[in-house]
Amino acid sequence: MPSGVQVAVDAVIARSGRAGARLARAWEELHGLGGNPSEAYRLAIQAVEDAAIPVVSPKNSAATLGTVLKQIEDQKNWALPLAREDARAATGSTVVALMRMIWHGHRDRHGGQSTGPEDNVSQEEAAVAVSTAVVLVSWFSAGLVRRSTD
Repeated sequence: MPSGVQVAVDAVIARSGRAGARLARAWEELHGLGGNPSEAYRLAIQAVEDAAIPVVSPKNSAATLGTVLKQIEDQKNWALPLAREDARAATGSTVVALMRMIWHGHRDRHGGQSTGPEDNVSQEEAAVAVSTAVVLVSWFSAGLVRRSTD
């Protein structure tokens, strides 16, 4: 792990409250000895929920990443503060795409499906989820994901 990446992750963890605490645990499950990729993925999702729910659905005590995604998509006016935006990668759509990618990819979160070893979350899948969560937690915790006023 390049030291600059670790410094950046540590900064997000330190300034993101409860989301940061979960992100730290996800990072440890991903990179620590005896880690658990499935647990890392689960904690990454929860860290994003911890950061996004107070911003998007603060009054919904039952909100999840799925309900946050639906709300952002339905409202259509969430964005990042970039002065120039490419219509093929609008900032609001990019936030949704990142959230949807890790939400949909978390394939071991429900029962009633095959539970063989091939269904376990791989180290690579967990790495994608945790690194994506770092970005999302950073953006939500810093107030960069917000509804546009125009």
